[in-house]
Amino acid sequence: MLPSALTHPKFFHSIPDQVTSTTLRKPQWNDPRVIVSIFIMLITMSVGYWAWNSMGATTHLYMVTRDVAPGEELIAGDTLTVVDSHPGTPEGTYIGIGDLPDGALALHSISAGELLPRTAVTKETEMGRKAVVLSITAPVPSQTRVGSEVDVWQLPDPSLAHSSTSDSSPSAQPVAHHVIVSSISKEQNSMIGGGSSSVEVMVSDQDLPHVLTALGQRGDLLLVPSGIQP
Repeated sequence: MLPSALTHPKFFHSIPDQVTSTTLRKPQWNDPRVIVSIFIMLITMSVGYWAWNSMGATTHLYMVTRDVAPGEELIAGDTLTVVDSHPGTPEGTYIGIGDLPDGALALHSISAGELLPRTAVTKETEMGRKAVVLSITAPVPSQTRVGSEVDVWQLPDPSLAHSSTSDSSPSAQPVAHHVIVSSISKEQNSMIGGGSSSVEVMVSDQDLPHVLTALGQRGDLLLVPSGIQP
């Protein structure tokens, strides 16, 4: 049993009023701690909502499916495919569906797997280069690939070399400088065990007449990396 002093009514009257008021006091909305807590909670919810929306708000952009050379045509479904952009992709930097102009050409080399930058696209009328296919019987330099800059040289016509009466034999002549390789395909010749290469190059309007003239002559054409003498 409890002592009689604890059960006496006067004991409860002896409890200080401040103890009861402290333990039972309702929260005050003008308390700075309550205001700060609510503010932090709202910021956390806003950041989470923004992050969730950013993950779902993707944009359909064009990606290059293979290495593309300057002057090569950019075609959806061929050199280009559509991918979903990742969150954080700079807006307006890359070309998406509906933004690809008609007759779009690559202004500079683009590697396979890259998104298509707006700065890498031009129109055919602005490019100033024409595509020409060259048949190259000599081996193409190993470092030559799509997008490489090469010089076109023409070897002397063998028939003229044998019939020449001068002391000096004909030498190779430059045809065009700094043409851009847009495609290379190997053509095997099983009968003689060798083969030639069909190389498409982008030629400037200034060099186009020289290249076409060389194609009409009998001397073989040779590709040399730009800046190197054959």
